[in-house]
Amino acid sequence: MALGKKFFSSDESENEVVTVKEFQEMLEEYDSVTGVINIGDWIPWINFLDSQGRRMCPGYNLGLEVVTSILGNLLHGFNWKLSDNMKNEELSMDEVYGLGTIRKYPLIAVMEPRLPLHLY
Repeated sequence: MALGKKFFSSDESENEVVTVKEFQEMLEEYDSVTGVINIGDWIPWINFLDSQGRRMCPGYNLGLEVVTSILGNLLHGFNWKLSDNMKNEELSMDEVYGLGTIRKYPLIAVMEPRLPLHLY
């Protein structure tokens, strides 16, 4: 039940506007067209949760710069490789379906310093 209207039900005997499968397909199509689901478009009362536009976090740009700088320093300062028992061909980019993008198999990376240790 969403906003007082029953859109789908797991019980086949009840009247429903769309089936569960149709509703999931509609959400997937909407997600592929827009890229993200903005909850404020669906439920106007919680539009304040929208993190885009005018009410965006004022520290967003600073945070983005800090994260970019840290990532650049890590990539520049170390040589990266997969763990000892994994080959490049075995690296899997499969994902688990859910609210977030979670890797099916965790990535284990090993970093080696590029410079002698006394320079760090």
